[in-house]
Amino acid sequence: MITVAAGHRYDIDDLRESLGAEWPFLVDDDRILLHELEMVAATDYIYGDIYIPYTFILEGDRTIYKIYNGWWYLERPTVE
Repeated sequence: MITVAAGHRYDIDDLRESLGAEWPFLVDDDRILLHELEMVAATDYIYGDIYIPYTFILEGDRTIYKIYNGWWYLERPTVE
């Protein structure tokens, strides 16, 4: 599992530590990757870009097995 987060490195490090996460966290501080992967809703001209949470489940060979779009709570992956 890898987490890619938008934000500052020190905030992401604090988040990782508070979760007790032992997997890698990558930081997309400039939000370049989020735009390249089209994980942004850029239709709100008042508040600006909204970054959509996604979860990618990979196979052992690193091909994508499932993609969950976490925009709506029901579309987020379950524990199972």
